[in-house]
This record gives sequence, C-alpha cells and structure tokens, in this order.
Amino acid sequence: MKVKEIEIRSGMDRSNIRFYEREGFINPERLENGYREYTEDDLNKLVWIKLLRSLQISLDEVKSLFSDEKSLLEVLKRQVSDLEEAKGDILYAQQICEKIRQSGSHISELNPYEYLELLEKKEVVSKHDYFTVKKDRLPQVFLPWTRFFARSLDLALYILLWMSIQVFYLHVPLVNKSMRGVFLDVMMIVFFMMIFEPILISITGSTIGKSVFGLNIKTFEMTKLSYGEALRRTYLVLVDGMGFLIPIYSMIRLFKCYKLCIDEEVLNWDEGLAYDLKDKSRLRSIAAGGVSILVLILFILTFKAQVFPPHRGDLTLKEYTENFQYYQKLLGIDFSGYSLSDTGQWTEPSDKESNLFIGYMESPMMLYSFDDGKVDAISFNINIQNKRQTLYTYNNHMLVSYLSMAGAQETIGLFSNKMEEVMTVVSKGASEGFSHIINNVSVSAEVELVGYQNTSPQFVVPLDDAKEYIYKVNFSVKKND
Repeated sequence: MKVKEIEIRSGMDRSNIRFYEREGFINPERLENGYREYTEDDLNKLVWIKLLRSLQISLDEVKSLFSDEKSLLEVLKRQVSDLEEAKGDILYAQQICEKIRQSGSHISELNPYEYLELLEKKEVVSKHDYFTVKKDRLPQVFLPWTRFFARSLDLALYILLWMSIQVFYLHVPLVNKSMRGVFLDVMMIVFFMMIFEPILISITGSTIGKSVFGLNIKTFEMTKLSYGEALRRTYLVLVDGMGFLIPIYSMIRLFKCYKLCIDEEVLNWDEGLAYDLKDKSRLRSIAAGGVSILVLILFILTFKAQVFPPHRGDLTLKEYTENFQYYQKLLGIDFSGYSLSDTGQWTEPSDKESNLFIGYMESPMMLYSFDDGKVDAISFNINIQNKRQTLYTYNNHMLVSYLSMAGAQETIGLFSNKMEEVMTVVSKGASEGFSHIINNVSVSAEVELVGYQNTSPQFVVPLDDAKEYIYKVNFSVKKND
C-alpha cells in the first residue's frame, strides 16, 4: 500500500511515518519511481507505536518491545508506576501554583529562588520526561517551487562565476560555441557545484540560494553536516535530482522530484536529514526577488563586457591578431576556413573542400605599420578583374579589422554604443565605400565597382550586359595622434 493509505489507516501524518522509518521501526520497499510500498506488518507496527506513544511510553521502551528485549507486561508495569509518579509531580506543581497565588504579592516582591528550590527537589525524585507521538518527526520542506528557485539561484551563481572567468580572465566569447565548448561549460558548472555547495552546507548549513529563501539543512541530531555528508548529498542532487544537467533527462528528473514533493515524499538525498524553513514572510520573498534581479543585472553586465577584446591600449602585432581572433569568434565569422595567424597573415585551411564560400574571394595581404613596436595602422588592397561571377565584399574583413583596433581603445566604456556603431557603418558601406572615426581611430574603405551591382552588404553580382568587370578595395584603419 502507498503512504496515503497508511496515513488514513494509521491516523498518523507523513512526517511521523518517515520518522519511525528512520528509527528503524518499519522498512518499506523503495520503488524505482522513488515511492515507498508498505505492508500490513508496517501498518500494524505503526498502530502499536501510536498506541504506546499515546500512553507516554518512551521510544527506547517501544524499541525494546519490538526487539523482544522486554515484554509488554513488563513495560506496562513500569509505565503505570511512572504515570503514578508523574501524577504526583503534576499535583505538586499545582500546589506550588496555589502557594504563589495565595501570597498575593506583586511579581517584583516575590523570590523565585524559593519556589525553584521546591521544584528542583521534586525533580530529583521523579526524573521522568514524557513525549507524545506529535513530537516524533523530522522537519522536511515539501515546497517544490521554493526548493526549485533556491536551486536555480545557486546554479545561476555558478554559471555567473564561470561566465566571469571566461570573459575577464580567459577572454573566451560566450556565444557561437562548439559542442565541445558547451560540454566544457556544463562540466565547469558541475565542478563549481561539487566544490562550493558541500563547503557551504558543512560550514553554514545552507547555500546562498537556500539562505535567501530561508532553507537550512541539518543532520538527524540537528547539527551541521560533515563535509563528507554534504558532498554525498550534493552528488545525489546532481545525479538523481538534476540528471547531471543532461538535456531532456534533466527535465524528467526535475518533474519526478516535483511529484515526490507534492506527494510529501522525502527525496533520497534528504533521507535522515532535517530540512527546515525558517519562515514564509513577505520580506523574505522581497529579498529573494531583489537578489534575483541583482544576479540578472550581473549576467547582463558580464555579457556586455564581451565587447572588450583581450588586449586594450597600444597593441603589438601579436596582441592585435589575438584581438582579431577574439572578435572573429565572438561574431561567429568564418573566413572560408582561413585564419589570421600571430604573424598577421592568413593561413590556408587544411581542408578547403569543407569550407565552401558563396562568392569569389581572394585572401588579402595584410599590411601593418608600427610606431615604437606598436601597431598604428592596418590595411589591405583588393584588385579583382574580369571575374564574371558573384564577389564577396570583404565586409567581415573590414569589420573585424576595425573592431580589433577600435575596441582596444580604453576610452570605450561598458555602456558605450560605439561597437554597435562600427558594425552598422561597415555593414552599410562595405560594398560602396565609407569612412568613420571613433575617438582616435579612423577607418577608410574606397570601393570601385565596374560591371557589378550591389545586392547586399556581403556580395556584389555581375551585370549581364557589362563589357568590363573591375572590383577594387583600398581599406585602412589608422590610429591618430
């Protein structure tokens, strides 16, 4: 039978049942879907436990009964005696209350030590403490959306950390990644989760996301988890709760966990642990919303920071080419398989057939001028004649060459729209020619078209009735003093 039927037939709530399972009184079968299957024997034990605990028989005594260490008659005989003594304790407390009441004095005029001494003397004689079944429970949080948002906030922080490392330290664009790059991203998020979460839980009993939502994790004895316990819990969350972040499978695992929480089933990584919610106040909800907005702003700022290349200020040739390679990756540009090497010239693709390009293109010779070892000008010239076919306009060569120099200027700020301005200018003028200046960097593109027609920023097509075909480009980027 399922836990719902056990609840109805035993008259206990789910938290009591879980508690007695944790104490070893019952041992239901755990099914593959995470639910438990109970037997009639489990039900019978729970009913007996409810009866015995309602008679204020201690858990230790109940355990001794089920383990046959003591007989029922022996336990009941002892309990009758204890109840008689407890009755005497209650009567004595009643007498003390009456004595204080009859004194008629204000609280400021009474001596509490006099009455405490009377109670302590009686306590020494009785030495008994009784519990009811309602106290036999381990706190758990069965709020799927609260848990989901807390987990999502933690994940967002791990993602933000990895994004920041890529943008500010490794200078790796966050977009246009290969499958290998995406796989590395997932592995790094998993790595950060497995490193930071166990440390935070073992030290504070919570994580940043959990603390924002008021969630706290402790052991059965209400102490902080050891690092090993926290590491094991985090691993189970990753595998069973998040499906190791594998697409689709992760969604399936999350949905199953959602169903288990709705049914108030303890998730397997929380077995034997106390999961507590401090409060559900409106202020906590406001704080959670505020933190979430702050994290979102940091995401946006980190994403915008990609506009900055690896090197800024005056550039050596190697630094310029690294900026060029960075913007090429950021914009997802493919130069028909060609790549700009550290020497500033183009290297041919190893497999030309796999890098087909629409339109005829000749790889340009890149020309550089230097001032005290720093690049102060880049240029290339194209002269294509008698090609009666679609030609590539070199707009991407112009764009990345310009960005690599202009983006390095330290006067370009995070909220500047200059980079968007560069892309707009180049896109509109690549096939006709243009000039533009950003601070102390100027660009010029002179284009001569004979026998061709502009069809897009990237291509020009030959005219059917043309007698001559000429396409010339003189492009330069200069740093002005």
